[in-house]
Amino acid sequence: MPPLVEEIPPLMVLTEASATRLIFRFRNRLWGVATLVGGLALVGTTAWFELSHNLWSWQFAIIYLFGLLLLYSSAYSFTADQSLTVDGGDRVVHFHKSNLYGRADWERPGNQFKEIRVSRARSIQRPGVARNWVITLIGGDGLQLFLGENEFGSMSRAGALALAERVGRLAGINVHADSL
Repeated sequence: MPPLVEEIPPLMVLTEASATRLIFRFRNRLWGVATLVGGLALVGTTAWFELSHNLWSWQFAIIYLFGLLLLYSSAYSFTADQSLTVDGGDRVVHFHKSNLYGRADWERPGNQFKEIRVSRARSIQRPGVARNWVITLIGGDGLQLFLGENEFGSMSRAGALALAERVGRLAGINVHADSL
């Protein structure tokens, strides 16, 4: 039976690079602050409006729920520690994750990965329209880890391909890029 809620690991950004090693990290503080500010502003503004205008509606409950989800996201971000190291000397990938859902540490040789896929991000609001590129490291067991140049992925196809090819070259993983 599949889990009720499946965790999707957050995007990791290149933080350190050398000729034989790349280190990607989830920048938890940035996302934690962003969602904390948004959540507090949403809950606070809604409460102020509700109290100052002596109103209550079921729509407020939806707004409060969304604000609480943002605050939960802050708690996740502030407690998360996630990194991926690509070691070209040993041609292995080291992964570390510690967050609200638990801890995972593993090391796999590059040949245990199916591919690195570079594709356009998909938009729910406007299908087919995307402004950035996503780099996905796909394990032989279906595991997917997301890498990028910045917190939004990669802003150009050339940048995404260059980064994916560096990872692929160091770990011995094939890179597959979607066409424009």
